[in-house]
Amino acid sequence: MNSTCELLASIRPVVGPAMSARPSPRLVAHTCCPCLTQCVRSLPLRVALRVCFVLTVTLLQSAAHAAVREDICLPAGTFPMIGGGATVLSHPTCFSPPATHLYPWETKHRSATRDAKDQFSGTRIVRYNFHDALYQCTKRRMRLPSVDELRALVAYATAADGKQDTYSIVALQNDARYPGGRYGWGGASYYWTNTVAGTGYRKVVDLKEGRVRIDHSSHRAYVSCVR
Repeated sequence: MNSTCELLASIRPVVGPAMSARPSPRLVAHTCCPCLTQCVRSLPLRVALRVCFVLTVTLLQSAAHAAVREDICLPAGTFPMIGGGATVLSHPTCFSPPATHLYPWETKHRSATRDAKDQFSGTRIVRYNFHDALYQCTKRRMRLPSVDELRALVAYATAADGKQDTYSIVALQNDARYPGGRYGWGGASYYWTNTVAGTGYRKVVDLKEGRVRIDHSSHRAYVSCVR
């Protein structure tokens, strides 16, 4: 355990915002070599370098995904809707970010697919049809939000700093292309709700501006679960 921690500690300095590209083996070797004799003494040098390289890439991926793993929790209260009206939440409600990887129980589901990188978050996000979205939330002991809950989320997140930030939920911080970005969830797709809109149809919400439309249950969209 101690040697593993030392290895991770030696790799950690190469992980940061500026390191968005895949690190070169030479850089990884330079970073890892000080700890090789302690943590992988019994391994051939080539294998040891590969171990360090894999660990470095894993840490980089974790850092890249950190911005999209943040839940957004709303306190109980009344939330004015963009475009008029209001939604009342009787208790605190937390919304999970969309999935960026398939869960173990979903690996055989052909309907769940990872898209190309989302234009707002730069992350590949999983899209589900309605029934798989419902199952995913239930499996995680959560549920799909109602259309009013998602609209309240948009109102809360975009007005947090006193102004309407269209990209607050969907874009990353400090991205000049999308001012006001904060959570980096992604917005290239609408998000499912559990609100019925006719036989075989549900309402979906655009988290950039809170717009609502109707979509067929067989189509794919992003998923945020609530608890």
